[in-house]
Amino acid sequence: MSISQDLAYIKKILHDADRVLADYLDGYAGKEEFERAGELVQKAFQAALAMCDKYSLTTPAEHIGGTLSTVDDFLWTGEE
Repeated sequence: MSISQDLAYIKKILHDADRVLADYLDGYAGKEEFERAGELVQKAFQAALAMCDKYSLTTPAEHIGGTLSTVDDFLWTGEE
């Protein structure tokens, strides 16, 4: 995969998360879908971290890793 394809993959995951979260906020989806949106965001960050590793992008990887830890904590506890 090229970097453009990697970025398109991450963008698609975030688009899916946005759609699921919008349905939840509009009342069309329940708690399971809200949790699914969180899992999709987590997946996008993991894919971004893998992409940084693949292309040796160390500085973005450090920031993404820290943010992923926050996302993981939020998914686990429901708190920031």
